[in-house]
Amino acid sequence: MGVSLYNFLIMLSLFIFGGYIGGLDEFDYYGTKITTKNPDADVCSDEKKDPANAALCGEYWAAQSKERLFTYILVTFVFLQVFNYINCRKIDKNEINVFEKIFHKVNWYFWLTIVIICVIQVLMVQWFFILTRTTPLNRSEWGACIVAGSTVLIIAALLKLTPNALLKKIPFTKFVNEDDDRKDWISAKVNKLNEQSIDLDKLKNRGKKTKTPEGYDEVAETDNNFQ
Repeated sequence: MGVSLYNFLIMLSLFIFGGYIGGLDEFDYYGTKITTKNPDADVCSDEKKDPANAALCGEYWAAQSKERLFTYILVTFVFLQVFNYINCRKIDKNEINVFEKIFHKVNWYFWLTIVIICVIQVLMVQWFFILTRTTPLNRSEWGACIVAGSTVLIIAALLKLTPNALLKKIPFTKFVNEDDDRKDWISAKVNKLNEQSIDLDKLKNRGKKTKTPEGYDEVAETDNNFQ
């Protein structure tokens, strides 16, 4: 609940103040359309934005600023979720260090999910922006969005320092009790897959003939779990 509230406040703050933070042109939140066409590609696309062309290009520049602000919001939101995946590695109140043993036993599903989300996000913003109605960002803008998203790590750590007396006043268990084991078939299947193991020695000798005391050759059996 605390992380969700923080995400909401970050999104709201970006929506209101993001234009000032990013040094964007002013625009009308309700009147400016991000689909505004460029009236003069040679004049209005100038990065310096000569004030002398404001009468001609002002509406287009405002549309570009609004689109860029919404891109900030989208990218920051996605990275808030990505960094919160790391928070979810440790959900106990006393587990402050969410990076503990993060590379001790590599969880490929975890890292693959993060990589896929990040790659898709970059592709959406930098190359397929027509589909997502976003605009490409430069390196400093990407860096600012990633840093803003990473702040959820600090917030989650601070939330774990919440006094127990205050927590008891909030009826968390009426929504979900994270200490209870789930009893659905999906979690049962996943747990079963995680518990499976393969005897590498038996796997290496699979198909090889071995000499028995009676003098006959037999094919080494495959490990039951592998079968």
